[in-house]
Amino acid sequence: MKRIFLSILILLISLNMAVAQAPTACDTPFTCSINLKLTLFTDVTVIYNVPYFKNPLPTTCTDVKYLEDEYQGSSCPAPSATLCENDTTALHYDVYYPTYHNFLGEGGCALPVVIFFHAGAFKECSGKDKDISVTLCMEFAKRGFVAISVEYRRGKKDDNSTYRSVQNQLAQYRACQDARGAIRSIIKRQQNESYWNDPYRISLSSLFVAGASAGGVPANLAAWYTDDMVFEASPSPTGSPNIKDVLGSINADYYYADSTVDYHSKIKALLVMWSGLSLPTGYNASGYDFFTGSGRSNYLTPVIAFHGKLDDVFHFDEDNSQNIKFSPDNNDHTKYNKEDTCIDNRHGPYGVDKMGSSPDLVQASSLNMYDIATHFSKATELYVDCQMHHGLDKDCDTCNFQSEFGTGLTTINDVVKYIVQRATIFFSGSKK
Repeated sequence: MKRIFLSILILLISLNMAVAQAPTACDTPFTCSINLKLTLFTDVTVIYNVPYFKNPLPTTCTDVKYLEDEYQGSSCPAPSATLCENDTTALHYDVYYPTYHNFLGEGGCALPVVIFFHAGAFKECSGKDKDISVTLCMEFAKRGFVAISVEYRRGKKDDNSTYRSVQNQLAQYRACQDARGAIRSIIKRQQNESYWNDPYRISLSSLFVAGASAGGVPANLAAWYTDDMVFEASPSPTGSPNIKDVLGSINADYYYADSTVDYHSKIKALLVMWSGLSLPTGYNASGYDFFTGSGRSNYLTPVIAFHGKLDDVFHFDEDNSQNIKFSPDNNDHTKYNKEDTCIDNRHGPYGVDKMGSSPDLVQASSLNMYDIATHFSKATELYVDCQMHHGLDKDCDTCNFQSEFGTGLTTINDVVKYIVQRATIFFSGSKK
């Protein structure tokens, strides 16, 4: 009888300790001191396809579906011809948040938010539910974040490794418009919470932005670039309309929130995964001229980055391999040098520099971003894998998994969890 009583007592004490040590409803990496390598919550709720566009969508907001884009499988069928459409499916996001009881109502918890832009080379078969997107957002949500995976307009044509096509330039600009519009809309939606009655709360003083590969470009430019800087990183030759003429302002008015909603001051830090920045060729690597003057360095936020030393897409080292040359205007590349499809043609077709022999942009890497942040006294961390190429290795039973940043991990999901662990710790200490 005594043994039974003692066992029950021990059980009750253990349960009491477990309850006392468990995270409370409002515990987040910003309010508790538990080991951030561990997840706080086990249950995650996902809300799919939240719109961030104006309804009805203006006719000036068009998406392009190129017949020459990369289409794979029945889930991403190729069009019968190149299409221009007001594709609202490109202007949605998915929301991941921890499921627990004290989230709403008076005294409900406002959680930090990370807004993520997916990889995919601006190709049509990429998306917010592919690659590492789901795992990354789930892991952030388990650590007490609201994680938002954003879809954006794309449009890729030509995959020539020697040159960058005009279509790629337009795709990047559209994506950057959408990134800014999505961030503004997420902020405004939370400010108008009583209207939307979303089943989660986000803290607008703890807002973070993240991007992988192609998705890192709109994320980085949204966080670090003024409007003028985006424009300067989208050059056009003399005689061609500029990119604003054919696609509109970088702060286009297609979205739930217009450009009057301030977002730059609310971004506290940036997570960059195997990505970088487009810089004008006049950029002085030693003087950091592009970020000097006109308050430009004020936009810089703390940044944590992960990159492969052998990356051949966003070349890691600062050298001539970072130079970008636009497709020349000749028999083989003319269709990749000018574009009049799915743009405002009142000023004529949009073109890029015709001289394929000369560099037109510098495609900077996470290393450049690390150096820039350090130069301007912004907190920064850079994780480099010396065996990694562009992106994480594919899982397989027989291959030698190398993109593990020295952790010894052997799967994509485990490495993504490690990245989230490091980012969570970095975010919790970040001050702009």
